Amino acid sequence: MKNIRIPELLVVAMVVVLLNSVFYLTLKSYYGRKFSEENKEKMIVSTSVYKEITDDPCKWSVIGDPDAKDSYIKLNIFCDDGKSLNTLDLRAIKKTTIADVLHEFSRMQGIDNLIINEAGEIVSWGKYTNSENKSWSCKIDIFKVNLNDEAVPKSNIDCVFENNL
Repeated sequence: MKNIRIPELLVVAMVVVLLNSVFYLTLKSYYGRKFSEENKEKMIVSTSVYKEITDDPCKWSVIGDPDAKDSYIKLNIFCDDGKSLNTLDLRAIKKTTIADVLHEFSRMQGIDNLIINEAGEIVSWGKYTNSENKSWSCKIDIFKVNLNDEAVPKSNIDCVFENNL
């Protein structure tokens, strides 16, 4: 066997390092141009063509506790024919009023007709519309809330479609 001399081994090592550097910089440049913040936002916000659209806010739940430390909201929705218990990470919601949390939840669920009036009350949500007999009521603990108020991290929001008293 022929002995490989140190200078030849050094040249081979330098060529390998150079090729790896060129490969790394090429990929970094390519993916830096391909994945912009605009494309990321479009992927996150747009609705998939395969997503089932619903008109029932109680049909699905966003389950599990996110790794959000102290920046989450528990959103519990009670309808005539079911309930939906959800945990949402506030870091993923750009604006943080309670109405914004409900709009983001509706967007995730594929519900496109959440209507909140200027007084901060739900008028209609999916197939549930306020009437003389029934209406939406949202509370934190036992206190009724205005949906235009800021969402307080680690709070439990209960929205109930219930009989009017």
